Amino acid sequence: MLIPLGFTIWSIAFVALYATNAIGCVFGWPEVIQRGVLIAMTLGFLAIGAMSWLLVYKHWRRRAKRESEPAPTLSILGVYGLGSAVVSMIGVFIPGLATTMCI
Repeated sequence: MLIPLGFTIWSIAFVALYATNAIGCVFGWPEVIQRGVLIAMTLGFLAIGAMSWLLVYKHWRRRAKRESEPAPTLSILGVYGLGSAVVSMIGVFIPGLATTMCI
C-alpha cells in the first residue's frame, strides 16, 4: 500500500475538488463560499498528503536504524511516491484556485 498511497490521495482529492466545483456551479453557490470550500478542501488534502509522507518517512527511518542492511525498497519507493504526490497536489490544485470558478 505504500507505493500507490500518495497518488491515491491525489486522485481522491482531484475528483472531490472538481466535483465540488461543478456542484457549486450548478447550484449557483456564491463565489466567496465556493472558493472558501475549495481552499479548505485543498488545504485538508495537502495536510493529509504531508502527514502521510511524514509517517511513512519516520517508519522508513526507524526500520533503517534497526536493521544492519538498507531499508526495504518498498519503503523508499513509498517515501518518494508520497513526496512526488504532495508536490503534484501543489502544482495541480493551487493554480486552480486562482482561476474563475464557473464558465
